[in-house]
Amino acid sequence: MDKARETWRQFFHLPMDVKQQYANSPKTYEGYGSRLGVEKGAILDWSDYYYLHYLPLSGCPSRTITNGLPCLPHAGKSLRSTGELVKLCGRLLRLFSINLGLDEKSVENGFGGEDIGACLRVNFDPSCPRPDLTLGLSSHSDPGGMTMLLPDDQVPGLQVRKCHDWITVKPQRHAFIVNIGDQIQVSSLPVIPIPEFSFFGLSQPENFRSRD
Repeated sequence: MDKARETWRQFFHLPMDVKQQYANSPKTYEGYGSRLGVEKGAILDWSDYYYLHYLPLSGCPSRTITNGLPCLPHAGKSLRSTGELVKLCGRLLRLFSINLGLDEKSVENGFGGEDIGACLRVNFDPSCPRPDLTLGLSSHSDPGGMTMLLPDDQVPGLQVRKCHDWITVKPQRHAFIVNIGDQIQVSSLPVIPIPEFSFFGLSQPENFRSRD
């Protein structure tokens, strides 16, 4: 995990013209993008990202899993860890089914079973000169089924809404944060509540996180 994290950090520190070689595809939305806001008079997002479709491969039939990655040492390690996280998500989905009184594979099958979908998104929040005017990422809930978030363990940034308050989550080294997405919440309504979260902008240092 540490090598994969450092590889992505190196990517986001590359010159802009190099990163633009991996710019988002208008067809698949894969690749490098930026949400550094420029609109005056608004609370703006302040984040760069890299998005990669992982599973099923039928979603991107023109390529293999690895050829959407930047050409950097250890870039493939992030995909190997993504594969292990997909397996972990499968085990968690089976536990959700059991706790809901359903067949063990009911929730997992609802997301495609053996053809379940998965993606990798790496977010990078550069240091911001005016953090009072930005959010690393605006408040939202995740639209999918489940997010496995590996936060930067040196820089806090994740906040979760509890009632009317925003609680800052203290990151732990090598620990993933499991976030329940909209689709599981809707399918289990009202058993599993859905969290709303955001990332706040920082004057220093930068913040780095990946999610599957």
